[in-house]
Amino acid sequence: MQSSGPACREPIIVDKAFGESINIDRKIESELPGGPNEIADVHFRLQNFASSAPQRYCTLCQLDHKKLQLKIALRFRNDAHTVLLSPVLGWTYEVEARVCVMVNNETYHLNYQRQSKIRIDATLEFPPMELLCPRLGQYNETTLTIKHVCWKISKVKVFFVLETQTWHKIPDLGPCFKDLYLINRKSPMESRCDVAVRVGSNLFLAHKAVLCAKSFKISEFLTAHPTIHEIFFTDVYPDVVQIALKFFYTNELDRLGYKALQLCDLLIRLYYFAKTHQFEQLRLACLDDITFTVIPATAPIYVAFAAHENLPGLHQSLQAYSYHFNGVQSFPQPAGVVRQ
Repeated sequence: MQSSGPACREPIIVDKAFGESINIDRKIESELPGGPNEIADVHFRLQNFASSAPQRYCTLCQLDHKKLQLKIALRFRNDAHTVLLSPVLGWTYEVEARVCVMVNNETYHLNYQRQSKIRIDATLEFPPMELLCPRLGQYNETTLTIKHVCWKISKVKVFFVLETQTWHKIPDLGPCFKDLYLINRKSPMESRCDVAVRVGSNLFLAHKAVLCAKSFKISEFLTAHPTIHEIFFTDVYPDVVQIALKFFYTNELDRLGYKALQLCDLLIRLYYFAKTHQFEQLRLACLDDITFTVIPATAPIYVAFAAHENLPGLHQSLQAYSYHFNGVQSFPQPAGVVRQ
């Protein structure tokens, strides 16, 4: 029963004997990892059943015990369920949770069953979760204390396979070097940087191994020129290269401090930089971030961008989104598309 369960920013504190009535209703603002960064409101409902309620016989425990049920719902602050790159692409959200209990001065962690669901709306409610083989029935309810509930919510990008009518996970962005990035920011000498990326008078220290792992084009170049210790980029702003380098290390796009129109401009510039230099993972990450950050004020800009880049799925959903919020009916069309 002891395990290393999910970590979370803010455990739900209970501190009640299992025999007591438990009915906790709480809302927590949380950052959801995996894919584009986003903030959501997470609504928790933790409750057991009244003492008069019949106990449930658990075939795993071969004991009777009460249910300690956990319900979780998400309220999103973006419109990523509406603005899609393609009808066959989506995002699955997975929730993990465990209960920390104390019995006779010993601590146990009881796991809930994992739940996952495809997001199709501004809210997402998971089915009620029940403990996996809790073995609570063998203890005196007055000496068994529920300390807290840990939880973790993450998301993964998925695609729908028409032949099998099932959703499948899209491979992640590869190795993550976030720890090395943090060391590099604190002390480049300690992180043993071996290459410099130059943009005009701006110099960014990096590691050849990281750049090669994230870019086939850079890997080819450095393999052909092993003695080179400086890479130059021209016709690009330093902020674009700086964010691209951070993405190579962390698999995340840094958009902190950018207002909506600034962020719109940044993502488009970053997209064209990635396209020019064949940084495919970065290019796709820019498109994903567009779907998570678009607002009515930036939708027409992204519509024109999607038309120019001949991205029909993104263009169609952005067009419908902009029409819904802005009432605009005339948009640029992707190449080869004739307005009906």
